[in-house]
Amino acid sequence: PGGLRCVSVGDPGPHRGRKRSLYEGGTHVPFIASMPGSVAASATSFLFSNGAFSSADWLPTVAAMGGVPLTQREREGMLGQDVSPLLTGSAHAIERPADRAMMFEYRWTPRGYTPCQDVSPRWAIRDWQAGSALKLLMNDDARRLELFNLTADSYEVHDLSAAPHMRASVQRLRSALTSWSKSGLAPLSGSCANVARPRLKCEHYVPTLRNGMNRDESA
Repeated sequence: PGGLRCVSVGDPGPHRGRKRSLYEGGTHVPFIASMPGSVAASATSFLFSNGAFSSADWLPTVAAMGGVPLTQREREGMLGQDVSPLLTGSAHAIERPADRAMMFEYRWTPRGYTPCQDVSPRWAIRDWQAGSALKLLMNDDARRLELFNLTADSYEVHDLSAAPHMRASVQRLRSALTSWSKSGLAPLSGSCANVARPRLKCEHYVPTLRNGMNRDESA
């Protein structure tokens, strides 16, 4: 996709990262939706490129489209939300409450041959505000912080975390991610969050695009 060369069956196409990475190439999955008369044909291509649908959204979304009412308690107990307007084509963006933002955590150090290009920080959050394509990644000790605009930079090469005009966004996303990690809802929380981990040689790796390839295998 995107004119980039595929190097394996599981190639992430125009996205950086791979399995065990929180870059887009490690979190995107195939998605097919069909509901004649309800699901707009153009909606699924938008969802694929925008990454606006989380697996946590499945239950509330299917319930809404199937006409199954959920109680207030049931809705509050779900991590996702109803995003059926994205499927029907009646909306191209969904405003999420801060506590329903898409957040990710990967706790293990990658093993085997993993190019530095694909080694991401441990935590990530997608901006929950409608129309925003910002994504922030950081380690649990905030030692490594990265911010990307996925609309302009789907390959996550241009880190905006130090840009003055992004200061407020960095603080807002970082605060939400830190609060989530302490809430007990995060996969890794409590005493386990401070387990010592070996530092990777990739900590300060700067990704580059070379020869139209989507991965720098020389790292």
